[in-house]
Amino acid sequence: MKEPWIKGGPFLEVSFLYEIEINIIKTIEIIMNKLKLSIYPIEFMDSNLDELVDSFNKGYIFDSEDPNSVHIHSLKLRLYINIPEKRKATLSIDNVSSNMLMINFCFFGSQSDAYEWDQIGINTEDIIEFSKFFVNLFNLYKFTIGSIGIENYIISLFGDKMFPNECYSKEKIYQNLDISKINKFLYIMINNNFIDLNTIQFKTMEKVKESALLKINDL
Repeated sequence: MKEPWIKGGPFLEVSFLYEIEINIIKTIEIIMNKLKLSIYPIEFMDSNLDELVDSFNKGYIFDSEDPNSVHIHSLKLRLYINIPEKRKATLSIDNVSSNMLMINFCFFGSQSDAYEWDQIGINTEDIIEFSKFFVNLFNLYKFTIGSIGIENYIISLFGDKMFPNECYSKEKIYQNLDISKINKFLYIMINNNFIDLNTIQFKTMEKVKESALLKINDL
């Protein structure tokens, strides 16, 4: 069994929902190509990237004994990302609805270092840099809605239902938004093309080009 890339915990998750363009494989190519333009240097550690993407495209049946079982399309990659130091990260890409993917960057989120596992902790000062990484991701992808959270990723704002599920589709995500769960997160970012930012009243809201960056909690 392959050893986990990131061990222990808790984990800090930087995630967002991204609309599928043309088809899934073309969208994966777009995601990878844009990632190379990040101002935060990213190093891919998997040499079999084409095989992993092909496996994602084929997917698998969640329950092989259930003829109505959902078909899962999921991809997980090992990375190093400089934020601002060189950190291990896992990039997960999941097909969450007919027209949406969830992109999730997972980091070791403890405030203490774990040098025995080559893992750097995250302190309060580092969170500022992660918020800048978050903004950089929005500038690259213009995603629909995203979040930074500890042990929580973006679909937790929509009931955390098993995916794929059409409650995460482009047409339904905002009507399924559960604002009562917003305190689970450190930051939320919302695209103005999907919701009128003038309708949002939040004391720590910062306009970032076509989006609003909401600071919810400190680390």
